[in-house]
Amino acid sequence: ISTKIGMKSFFRFAVVGGITTMLSYSVYSLLIYFEIVYYLSSFFSNVIGFIFNILIVRLYVFKVKIKISLAEIRLLTLIWIVGVVAHIYIIKFLYIYGINYYLGGIVATAFILFWNYFSRKQFYKKSATQKI
Repeated sequence: ISTKIGMKSFFRFAVVGGITTMLSYSVYSLLIYFEIVYYLSSFFSNVIGFIFNILIVRLYVFKVKIKISLAEIRLLTLIWIVGVVAHIYIIKFLYIYGINYYLGGIVATAFILFWNYFSRKQFYKKSATQKI
């Protein structure tokens, strides 16, 4: 049963993440099109995705209905920062090997999807069993 529940929450996370990713990637591509450097494009598109995503994931994916705590804000911000930095470095690494910024952004986003899901899942699992 827990595997079934885990798959269901991952599917919901992926759906919300897909919507967030379309928004973020559209912003990223638009900024790249207007010749904004890739790391700023990545940063700003991730900020928009983070703001859009945080409340939806709490309510829809992990069914967290209590008020957001300072500890949660800190942890989600840390998870986001690690994800943004990894996103930028993956894009840079791929670009060095001849992959353009558009495709590099897609590949980096796929990796970050798993980072975000599993880190947030661990946090919400702990917070359900103990007071934060």
